[in-house]
Amino acid sequence: MKSLSMVCLAVLACVSGCSDRQAPVSKTPDSPRLFDTQREALQRAKGVEQTVQQQSQIEKQVIDQQGD
Repeated sequence: MKSLSMVCLAVLACVSGCSDRQAPVSKTPDSPRLFDTQREALQRAKGVEQTVQQQSQIEKQVIDQQGD
């Protein structure tokens, strides 16, 4: 009796382990996208880079005006 129970349990485990059903994926609009934080950091860095380039260009113009 005990061996029959073990065989049934083993068969049940194998059958349920090979099931084609997948767990449902919840797609809520509130959930953040995978790399949103990295994208936001990249956009901020691009903004800082643009500000630095503008400031550098202004300084270059001031230096050129002082040299004339």
